[in-house]
Parts: sequence; structure tokens; C-alpha cells
Amino acid sequence: MSHPSAKLTKILHLSAEKSWRGGEQQIAYLIEESLKLGLQIHVACQKDSAFESHCLHHSIPHTSLSFRKLAGLPAALSIKKLCREQGISLIHAHSSHAQNAAIISASLGNPTPLIVSRKVIIPVKKKITTPWKYNHTSIKRFICVSHAAAQILRPAIQQAEKIVTVYDGIDPQRFKNISRSGEIRAAFQIPKKSCLILNIAALSHDKDLFTFLRTAKRVCQTLPAGSPPVHFLIAGSGPLQQALEAEIRTLQLNDHVTLAGFRQDIPELLQEADIFFTSSQSEGLGSSILDAFASLKPVVATAAGGIPELIEDHQSGLLAPIGDEAALSTALLKLIAQPELAKQLATNAHHLIDSKFHKRIMAKQTISHYREALHPHA
Repeated sequence: MSHPSAKLTKILHLSAEKSWRGGEQQIAYLIEESLKLGLQIHVACQKDSAFESHCLHHSIPHTSLSFRKLAGLPAALSIKKLCREQGISLIHAHSSHAQNAAIISASLGNPTPLIVSRKVIIPVKKKITTPWKYNHTSIKRFICVSHAAAQILRPAIQQAEKIVTVYDGIDPQRFKNISRSGEIRAAFQIPKKSCLILNIAALSHDKDLFTFLRTAKRVCQTLPAGSPPVHFLIAGSGPLQQALEAEIRTLQLNDHVTLAGFRQDIPELLQEADIFFTSSQSEGLGSSILDAFASLKPVVATAAGGIPELIEDHQSGLLAPIGDEAALSTALLKLIAQPELAKQLATNAHHLIDSKFHKRIMAKQTISHYREALHPHA
């Protein structure tokens, strides 16, 4: 049975989400780097999820659970059993549903220490269970994706020293040696000579894609004579699909905006793009921005959540206030008109990957916090 003083040997990662977003990619990177460093890994993932498929494809030891069934109680019992049978020395919960199940497991007598990842810029809801969920003695660290996420979490946590920040990391190799084939433009009937402005985002409220569309309208209306035509492409799926399609029709943007749906060819999409543009109103950090950095694409973004920790305005990208389509369109038009500025911003941002936002750095910092959690006085 695990004990807080036990040697760090085997980590149980809890992935409770069904879809694949930036958080799931970070878990995958963390597991990949942890295995290189000699740690043993087991994953408890949501049944019939994208991460279950990932584990099967990469032969990662895993157990499929239902994290939402009966408020997570069956999952909690399975986690307790896994920790005992697998010799787990530490649990890492990567979402709120995963945290629920882990806390219930601890309350049912599972002594395995817990690490919780926090990747959202959302205040903790004040419920009767909140103090129990966020201050349970089993929790040794909250690993926040940005200082902004840590600041939002802090009021709910009695022991502030448990809160640390580890930035997301990416694999720059994914984005190397990829050339523009023209196939993506051809598939969506996007003119070859147009300036392609890309966003990669779930079609959800936090991404504020209605501001994205209003910004696109402004750019199309104010594009100087002689400029190349522009086309906006959003890669992603989500609950706002129909509402966004209706807004595109209302704004008469059918010839200028494409909803591409969920895509797995992100490096190829980025290589085809000229500018990356995100309009989020809430963002833990912005892992898609890091992908753009790695692809040497200039970025225009809102100053939402942790994004200013990625982008220094006019140094590694252009920032604008949340929801301000006038400022966002001005920034996009500036990059369209000044290709040398766009190139310099992209180059500056690219240099940040190896120094701050590499998956190797993320994993080493995370594992360091694992060890500190198990051996706080070492």
C-alpha cells in the first residue's frame, strides 16, 4: 500500500474527459517524457474517450472508468483498488471530474497522495463541498498552468504553498519539415493567394468566436486596396457549431470564413496559415498559441487569462483587449500590411519554445513537484 514517504516509482494519471483538447495533449506529452525519465505509468481514463484510444494506440497501461457515473463513486472505488494492486506512489488528477473521484477515493481510505492540475481561469464555485474538495489532506500540490490560473484558485485554498505554476510544453519536432502542399486550401476552396488567418479552438463560449467573426467582418470591410484577399479558418468542434454557422450567414461571411470541424492535421494546418488569431475570453495559457510559435506563425490574441504570460505585446505577438474587435482587426491588418513585422514576431516567439515552453521542461518541473510532494523536507 502506498505511503507519502514511499519512493516515487509509479504514477496514476486520471483523465476524465471524453474529447481531445489541449489538456489531453499535455497529459500525453507528460506521460511520454515521464517514461523517458524512467517512471512507470498507469492511466485511468474515461471509457470510450479519445484518451482511451490514445492509450490503446501507444500501448500505455490503462484502465477505463466512468468518472461521471454516480458522482464518481464507482471510479473512486476503482482508483483505490488500482493504487493497491498497481503499487501506485502518486495520483495526478487532470480535471475537476478526476479530482472529484480522487478525493472520494481518499475519503474511502486510499492513502495515496494526490496532485491536481488546474488549467482553467474559472473561480472555484462556492458549494458546501468546496472546502472538502479543495483542502483535503490527500492533496499535496495544485499544479496551475499559469500564474493567472493560480491567482484565480488561491482564494479557495487554505495552504497557499501548495499552489505552484508549471507552463504547458510542446514538442517542436511535430512542426518541423512540413511544407505547404496546398491540399488544405484546395479542400476548402480557399484561394491560393489569400492571406489565411487560422484559429484552432473548441466551438465553446470561452473561445468567444463571435468576436472572432465580428473581427473577420471588420478586416474584410477595411482591407486596403491592393492587399491580398483574406480568409479565416476555424478548426474545431463544439456546442456552438450551429450558432456560429448562423452568425456567419448573418454577417455575410460565407465566402470569407470556413468552419473546418475537428482536425488531427494541426501541423499541416498551421503551415498553410499566414497568421494565427485567437479571440478567447478565458484561457488558462493557450497551448494552440504555442503550436503557432513552433510553426513560426505570427500571433494576434486577446489578453485573456494566461495569454500575456506567453505573449509580450509587439515582441512575441500582438495583444488586444478581450472582446475588442476594433483593436483585434487593427492588429491583424498591421500584420497583413507589415510582413517583416510579422516575421520578426514569429521568430521571437519561436525562440521561447526551447527556453520556456518545451514538453521536456514541463515534464521535469512536474516530476520535481511530485518528488517535493512525497518528500517535503528532503
